Amino acid sequence: MTTRTPNHIRNERGEVASWLILAAGLALAAALASSTLGGIIADLAQNVGSTSGVSEPGSDTDPGYGPGTNSDPGTSSDPDDDGNNGRPPGTEPEPEAPVINPNGTFGDEDLEDAFGDIIDAIDAGDDLGMSNGELNDVRDLLASLSPEERALVFERLTDEQIERIVHNLHSSGLLSNDYDDRERTEFYELLYELPLDQKDRIAQFSPFMESFVAAERATLGDSAAEAAFQSLIHADTFSDGPNFDERTAVLAAASNYPDPNSIGNLEQLTTRDWFSDMDLEDTQRSAQTVAFLTQYTGGDQGIINNTLDVMLADDSDVVIKWDDFRPTLFGTAGDGVITLNRALLPDGNQTIDITNSSTERMLTHTIAHEVNHIVNGDSVSMTYDYFMGEYRAFYVGEHARYGTPPTTEQVRDRVQAMITATDGAYENIADALADPVEGPKIAAFISGVVGHEVTPANAAAELNNLDDPSATAPTPVSVDGGPNNLDNS
Repeated sequence: MTTRTPNHIRNERGEVASWLILAAGLALAAALASSTLGGIIADLAQNVGSTSGVSEPGSDTDPGYGPGTNSDPGTSSDPDDDGNNGRPPGTEPEPEAPVINPNGTFGDEDLEDAFGDIIDAIDAGDDLGMSNGELNDVRDLLASLSPEERALVFERLTDEQIERIVHNLHSSGLLSNDYDDRERTEFYELLYELPLDQKDRIAQFSPFMESFVAAERATLGDSAAEAAFQSLIHADTFSDGPNFDERTAVLAAASNYPDPNSIGNLEQLTTRDWFSDMDLEDTQRSAQTVAFLTQYTGGDQGIINNTLDVMLADDSDVVIKWDDFRPTLFGTAGDGVITLNRALLPDGNQTIDITNSSTERMLTHTIAHEVNHIVNGDSVSMTYDYFMGEYRAFYVGEHARYGTPPTTEQVRDRVQAMITATDGAYENIADALADPVEGPKIAAFISGVVGHEVTPANAAAELNNLDDPSATAPTPVSVDGGPNNLDNS
């Protein structure tokens, strides 16, 4: 039994019994001290009194049996001799594990007393409402118990009593105000070590506990995932950062993608200011995106891992946002901000449906594409340099999505769109192709895509006549010694 708060009565029956035994033994020793038998009993009385951890030394003729043992080695120890049940002198008995008796009570008076106080606080009213004082009493009483004792208490609570606790954790009543998130967190942390079946009962009334249990259950059997989950739920940025609905979103992502690396990246996600600044719907989108992308195995894992590092690293200046774009625009990047299309990823805590190819493309290609713009410092201009920046980002995005460098057929449509655009940022590339200095540079590179020489004038048409559509597309190149990062490292 753990130490109680001051308002609980300590059970002193054991201590009183020890003093009574000692007093009786000493009285008997004094009465019989003049006889041989009296001397033996006096010695025994002294041994009965040796409960402080200091044993009496044996005599020269003592065959080596410790105090409290019989002199006949052929007999067993008498458990009443020294109060230690045959244990070495000075050792304390192991505390008995708390239990529920067959009659439904606890085998520990202090625990029964604490349970009664908890019931009194929960059942004080005639509806779901509890005052702050009553809820605080329940919290303090639960905090005074060991995890094993808390489990026994919840085993005896009814569903209705559990519902009252959870209801008042998240709702206000006539006599109480809402707990703030710090107070809720402290209360929930008392429940984390309960058995899963008891947390299931709590989850009936708590979406947060429901997501917690789902994530915990999803990680069972994988020691690395279990360790990552424990690290996440005890991280300060998880406990003190997102509110409970947002924490539910993070836990849901962990249960949907219970890979230890995914859960580790979710913990890192909670450290990002841009994540904590999002509304709930975009929090859900971002958590599912990070967890999904971390465990995505259909592409190049190196590029994907580097992409996530750029987004989530402690020293990263990258910001992720969501906006309402037209369906054909997957995302944009500029000034270190990557903006993704809300329309392509529904909000909510469900797994991501990648049977929608546009969703799959945005979460794999587009994110890697836009990060590549950032790591290469690309900017819009009417130059061959900007053409190469867009070609490079597309090349890396396709490599991240599919796991291999793209073919000429995969890059053809994008190159054609860049050199024929009449509006938007790509219009600068179309204008650059017509420039007498920049145009021939662009055409020379496109010749490598097509497989034969093209000019600025016929480059767009010749892209329809690839020599070998299955050939690997030309690798992006550095322009004037500038950056040419192809793996987002």
